[in-house]
Amino acid sequence: MAIESRRLDVALVIGYIAWPKIATGVLYREQLFVAVPGDPPLSTRPSASWEVLCKEIILVQDCPNGHNTREFYASIVGAGLPFQTHSTSKQSVFGLIGAGFEVAFAAESQSQVNFPDVVFKPIAERNA
Repeated sequence: MAIESRRLDVALVIGYIAWPKIATGVLYREQLFVAVPGDPPLSTRPSASWEVLCKEIILVQDCPNGHNTREFYASIVGAGLPFQTHSTSKQSVFGLIGAGFEVAFAAESQSQVNFPDVVFKPIAERNA
């Protein structure tokens, strides 16, 4: 790798993997939202909390044999949230939520897109 051989000083990467012997830092991070079905009770709350979300199954878009997204969320939330991974697009996960299945995390920029019967709520936690 160019960084390890000191041929490259800095690299900008997308991902959540901790690299051994490499110092990393976050340049930008969006507010975390939760996408919930349009039917109450979660859709009528002004915001969500980890306490409320720990009672929900959280759908996570991830690729086979790779759990980067789930590991990233677990690094924020900690252990204990029931994740269910799906090898599909984020839009398909939001489609499942609109059909009434579970909840999913979303970046603030994703919350600006309209999906039928999906409501985005901010997560009212300091680490969200």
